[in-house]
Amino acid sequence: MNPQHKTGFIVFALALVLIGLNYLDPVIVLNNFIFIGLNSAGAFINQSALTFLTEFGNAAVLLIASVIPIYYSRKFFRLIISSTLIGILLSRGLKILLDIPRPGAILPREEFFVVEPLLTSQSVPSGHAFSLFLFVSCLVVSGMIKKNYFVLLIFAFSLIAITRILVGAHWPMDILIGASLGFSLPLLLASLADRSSKILDTLYSVFFIILLSIALYTILIGNFSTYDFANEIGWLYILIFLSPLLFLNLRKIENILSIALDYFTKIKASQSNFFKIFMPLLISSTFIYLIYQYGSFSSFLFMTENLDFLLVSVALGLLVLSLLIRAARIRRFFKKETKSLGVMRITFLHNFLNNFLPMRIGEFSFPLLLRESYGIDNKISLRALFIFRITDLLSIIFLSLFVFLSFYYSLMLNFLILVAWYLGVSYLLQERDIKKNLFEKIEILILSLLAWFIKIFALTYLLLSLISASLESSFVAVIFGELTSILPIHGFAGTGTYEGGIIFGLNSFDKNINIDSMISASLLVHFTVLLYSLILAIVSTFIKKT
Repeated sequence: MNPQHKTGFIVFALALVLIGLNYLDPVIVLNNFIFIGLNSAGAFINQSALTFLTEFGNAAVLLIASVIPIYYSRKFFRLIISSTLIGILLSRGLKILLDIPRPGAILPREEFFVVEPLLTSQSVPSGHAFSLFLFVSCLVVSGMIKKNYFVLLIFAFSLIAITRILVGAHWPMDILIGASLGFSLPLLLASLADRSSKILDTLYSVFFIILLSIALYTILIGNFSTYDFANEIGWLYILIFLSPLLFLNLRKIENILSIALDYFTKIKASQSNFFKIFMPLLISSTFIYLIYQYGSFSSFLFMTENLDFLLVSVALGLLVLSLLIRAARIRRFFKKETKSLGVMRITFLHNFLNNFLPMRIGEFSFPLLLRESYGIDNKISLRALFIFRITDLLSIIFLSLFVFLSFYYSLMLNFLILVAWYLGVSYLLQERDIKKNLFEKIEILILSLLAWFIKIFALTYLLLSLISASLESSFVAVIFGELTSILPIHGFAGTGTYEGGIIFGLNSFDKNINIDSMISASLLVHFTVLLYSLILAIVSTFIKKT
């Protein structure tokens, strides 16, 4: 018997012993005493923060989190799938078989703190503790965690498991039994994970797709948790754990985009015309029809007539400032090869062409303008453009997390989650072939973040003045509107897609807003974006090329 199997059997045997001890009167008294002592601390912690932390141990959330380790380790992949499948049967089977009552079924409600709803049955083992320590064990057995960090990781996951006591859902013994059972499974299955077999790997892949699909579905519909804010927590966890995959695959994404670009430049004119003219025309005409069918010209006219000129001027000024910061970002990247006014001209024209031309054709103007003004090679400018777009996306995600967390969670938790996520993504976002030092990379990222913050703030401020909506829904609407600008297919000047993004964002959070008001408001916001692009494009004609 190898050491891992031996350790696994010992830990599993410990769990069985704990289950037996759980029925002894002295242990029951001690269990009760420790529960009351620890649970009382839960009343002093922000409930939404406590809910967020405790749901990290949810099996669906941890399955989403496992995607990153799976990217690096085939052994972890085999372990997490085999352990999860057996763990589901073991955990659920013991819960049904033992059916030990939870604190809510024994203690008077006024004697302890609970985060609603009150759970009463199937206490042993704690499913969250089981999932947490199964995940940790998979990391350890697959060799992904160094010995130096083992104790720290066990301590951190133990604290998360203890939140099940703080929310009033489990006894302390439930946590110990769940943790022991969960930790033992990967140790017992370690030899299975070492076996390389095409048939087994295919089965693992099939089960992983099924399990991940179920996890994503339950999280997206908010059905994975019994607590309030379940839907918001789910979206947040998906964003935190899956967004780094984008940055892990930067090179692959860039290669795919290059291949696609080569393909579209080689296809016949009749085919390209379908995408470049017919599709944008279809989208724009469809939106115009929807305006005619569901909108009201009187509503649009009323909004326009009551529009505050000073407010629009401030919004336009902030949008211009946002674009100037983007120009500073380009200047910082090509500091030796470019001049400030020339870069400003390129930024204004690139923004105008991007906003007005369909199918992302405007993006091609960036390398062409740089080559025309400064003789910079297309490959270098395209690489820079790709880096800018990635930092733009990173900035949008960062701002979304920051604002979104502010609505639901405490400031301290907000800060800790953002710092942890940002450091993790920054580590993954190490560009190997961009010869920039750390401070230059940080400066470019900060400029991107600042530019997007100003732009989103300006448009959110404008949208709030046009329609009776919450700050949350207005912010989300602007985010969705801006994200539509990176779609490969959209209408002429973004007509239809930009408005659709804003309407979708508003409707996601405020169901009471009528479609007429949403269409009118989205049209005015989009018109403001196009107006500032047009004004700056006219200004750029007075700036010298070099």
